[in-house]
Order: sequence, then structure tokens, then C-alpha cells
Amino acid sequence: MEEAGYVDSDDDGIREDADGNPLTLTHGTTIREIRQDNQAVTQQMLREVGIDLQIYSYDADLFFGSWSDGSPAALGENDIMEWSDSTAFPAPDQSYWLCSELPSDDNPWGYNYYGCDEELDALFQQQLATIDPNERAQIIQQITKYMHDNVYWLGMWDDPDMWIVGPRLTGVKFSGVTPFYAVVDWDVQ
Repeated sequence: MEEAGYVDSDDDGIREDADGNPLTLTHGTTIREIRQDNQAVTQQMLREVGIDLQIYSYDADLFFGSWSDGSPAALGENDIMEWSDSTAFPAPDQSYWLCSELPSDDNPWGYNYYGCDEELDALFQQQLATIDPNERAQIIQQITKYMHDNVYWLGMWDDPDMWIVGPRLTGVKFSGVTPFYAVVDWDVQ
């Protein structure tokens, strides 16, 4: 961090840039105890290396609201955002990453909270237009490596859904992909 110009010049425990601005990041998530615990641990860990982490917790309706509702996620008000999610199967969730899905006045429900990366956008557009499964798999591997190398997304823990089926519902077969696998075979007795 010193090589990048971040030093603690005033000995308050927080590094500053060359202009004396403290190295402060913001972390936003919804009001959920495990997430708030994670915020506190992350804040403590970053403080140990001289980064001030300001933590914010929001009601889910506000956090995931629209651009016009003032959603902190849609407005990009936090440097780090946290929520539970998983990709669609078998294809990744391309809408999260497309530049055309940035929230704005014209697209208030846009779901790309990450920002526009034109190289990543081009890879997602390419995989969407590729029919050959082997070629598409190679593009998705490129996407995965690109996202890993740029630390766009970091999985922290598995947050599985639990499904319970009562005795009236028959013919249910769950898969590891979706709880609605073979829904056509379901019946109510």
C-alpha cells in the first residue's frame, strides 16, 4: 500500500493518500444478523491494515429498490455490497454484468450494480450469441477468470434454500439446480 502512496502520515491508524485524504471505504448490506456480523469482522480486519470501513445496513426494500427509489445498491453508493445470490443454471446471470443494465433514470430497475466493464460486457454478449456448447464453455471460463482476476464477485458462504414438501404434494423430485425440476410431474392429493 505504501508503494501505491497510502501511508499513515498522522499516526491515527488510517492510511491517507498523497493529498492527505483518509483511505475510507463503505460497505452496505441488508439488515440480517450474519451480514452485520460479517461487516463488523471485515471492518476490524481492514482497520488492522489501515483502512477505515464505514458500515451501513439497510432494510431490504430500500437496498434492492429502484434507482428512482434511491436504492443505495442501484445508485452505487457503497464500495462493497453484500447479499445472498446464486447464478442461473446452466448459464451465468448475464443481466447482472451487462452495461445496458446499469440503473438510471431511463432504466430505474436495471440490475447491474457492479458498473460497466466493456470487456466483460463483450464476453457476456459473445457467450449469449454462441450456439456451440464447447465454444460457449470456453467463453464462460474466460468470464470466470476475468471476474476472479478483477475480484468482481467473492463468494463468502453457502446460503442454501430449504424446501419442505407436505404429504399432499406428490411426484416432487428436487435437483441441485432448481426446486422446480420436473414440476410438470407434481400433483396435489
